[in-house]
Amino acid sequence: MASSHLAVQKESPAGLPDGMTNTHVRKRVRKLRILKGWTQRELAHAAGISAGSLGCLETGFYRFNLDTLQKIIGALGVGIADVWPSNADNGRVEVSRPPQEAGNQVHFFRLAEVHSLTGADASCLFASRLRLRTAGENPEPELRALYTLRLEDKERWWLCQQLIEGKATNPWVTCIHRENDWALFLCLKNPSMEPWIEKLIRCYLSDWISALSS
Repeated sequence: MASSHLAVQKESPAGLPDGMTNTHVRKRVRKLRILKGWTQRELAHAAGISAGSLGCLETGFYRFNLDTLQKIIGALGVGIADVWPSNADNGRVEVSRPPQEAGNQVHFFRLAEVHSLTGADASCLFASRLRLRTAGENPEPELRALYTLRLEDKERWWLCQQLIEGKATNPWVTCIHRENDWALFLCLKNPSMEPWIEKLIRCYLSDWISALSS
């Protein structure tokens, strides 16, 4: 069973943040629909929206919101990472990797994107998996840093200890997603959190944890 929450909550969803993002998303949705061999009517029916609304979304007359986008990508059988633009290759984000390399288990470029969108001072993605001890002992969680951005080892270690002990992480905002025996902790330092970003983070956390579990 999956669950997720963010340390900071705001109200009311908004449309996608800018024209370039919406344009990228609508073109990707249209391309994926065509690759699937579906008409707009067929995709709209599968997603539970009207064909007219989908037509307006694909042409840019309407802007996507993340609730509708989730219905559409669910019908297409793809993830949010398949339709959302990435800032991975623009060279604006300094990258550092912790000693425990995560390889291709998670989409690092999505962390870089969230880092840029929120304007965070630093970012880190931790993973925890419940590890069973020997007979008679209680399960023990293991926490490791998968990827970091602009984060020194000393602060990463402090953040890790705070999370393990369940203590406050101010000025960090922690976004948590749990599924089966896995948990992901996306930590952002002094971020600017808009409602649409919070929804995007939830989508990414779900995708990341699925990649770890596979």
